[in-house]
Amino acid sequence: MIRIFSSLGNRRASFIWIALTIVVLTCAMFAGVLLVFWWLGVFQQAPRKALPSTADEVHEYNSDRLFPPDYCYYLKAKITQEEFNAYRKRLRFAPLPQDLREEFDWSPFGDKVEEWWDPTPSLKGAFYNPTATGSQRALMKYENGFVYYKETAGL
Repeated sequence: MIRIFSSLGNRRASFIWIALTIVVLTCAMFAGVLLVFWWLGVFQQAPRKALPSTADEVHEYNSDRLFPPDYCYYLKAKITQEEFNAYRKRLRFAPLPQDLREEFDWSPFGDKVEEWWDPTPSLKGAFYNPTATGSQRALMKYENGFVYYKETAGL
């Protein structure tokens, strides 16, 4: 009788060992895939990905909170005027109409943005994303050799 229970115990231990090994290997593979995606830039924000390869002095900041559900993203990069024109077309931004100017501004909302975020308050020459829905707002402009991009939602 004792012999039967000891053989069952060994089988159970072997099964647990195999199951744990499978779980650990699966987690390691998943972590490896995430690391490769991160290294390749798969998780970069669309505005960052759309920048020309010649962009210099690139700064970005993002914050998302679950409660309240807020999101903000700021990007500043040194590019030429021609590159900016191609960049805004790539992101399908349109000139900001006069009647929507009250809904937009350049001030950071809530979270502290580093000292590099320094656009003038002017909305002259600003572009916005006309396809944004709900509380999402996206704005960009070219000023002093830099593109400034601001996106907020739920604020």
